Amino acid sequence: MPGASRPGAHFRVDFDDATFAEDLEHTSSDTGRELAQRERDKLTDEGLPPDQLKRCDTEARDGTSLPGCVKIYIPRPDGTWGIVFQLRIASDRRPFLACLAFGTRHPTSPGALSVYQIAHQRIHSQPPRR
Repeated sequence: MPGASRPGAHFRVDFDDATFAEDLEHTSSDTGRELAQRERDKLTDEGLPPDQLKRCDTEARDGTSLPGCVKIYIPRPDGTWGIVFQLRIASDRRPFLACLAFGTRHPTSPGALSVYQIAHQRIHSQPPRR
């Protein structure tokens, strides 16, 4: 069980291989890809304690809507990259965190999507309102 060797409760974390690979492909930095893969391995093995999660804005200034979503910054505590998760319930009725997106929190490249915009599109199947 994830987190069994660590004190306190941990959420199980699930990554979809195809979407994670897509996010890594769009990451413009080797450092970002390495940090993402390392974080994925750690979260898959250990889970994620609730006290490391930050709530996403339900309605953000950039037009994204991520109700009920949480995030982490990589590297912690306030890194350039982030992962957005959605709380889901497994068939055994246990909650887990599903990775919606990995990416740059606030990209500076023109036309680049933030991790929040990517997560918004995956939830709503459409770009955010501006």
